[in-house]
Amino acid sequence: MSDSDDEVQRKRYKQLVEQRERNQQIKSHLLKVLDSEAYGRISNLSHHGDGALYLKVASAIIQYSKQIDRKIKDEELKQLLVQLTQKPETKIQFKRK
Repeated sequence: MSDSDDEVQRKRYKQLVEQRERNQQIKSHLLKVLDSEAYGRISNLSHHGDGALYLKVASAIIQYSKQIDRKIKDEELKQLLVQLTQKPETKIQFKRK
């Protein structure tokens, strides 16, 4: 392997390590602010669902948790998931002559 290949591998490895550290920090924070049912729900999302949605929801939970002094329950998480995944309704109108 050439030096450039080694450097590319080192960069990839560094990115993977940083990503794992960020994921570990998110997981640690979620464990602190979610009750067990809610944490189970969001961990299912992270393992079996959409990774981008998981990060979006985790970020929203972290922001929301700064405003309250209690653990977030499963029902609250469900409401948040609905809000974050809801898409605006598209209306199609036909003009008739």
